[in-house]
Amino acid sequence: MGLGGAAVVTLLLGLLVGGIFWVLHLLVDIVLVGFGYLVHEHETRAQERATKVRSLPTERRVPRQAPVGEELRRRAAN
Repeated sequence: MGLGGAAVVTLLLGLLVGGIFWVLHLLVDIVLVGFGYLVHEHETRAQERATKVRSLPTERRVPRQAPVGEELRRRAAN
């Protein structure tokens, strides 16, 4: 049973029995609203992070190519 189910059950108990169940229902409602707020904040921050944070480029090692003149001199020497 989730938080929404607990809110419904405490509401029904508050209607049927009354008394302490109204206080319990109020507490469950406060927790439910707080949980909804935290979920909303988490999703908002995740979306903001996805748009603002980017990975730093990694250094690519490209093999150094010999200049054409040097390559021809090596071939001529061998």
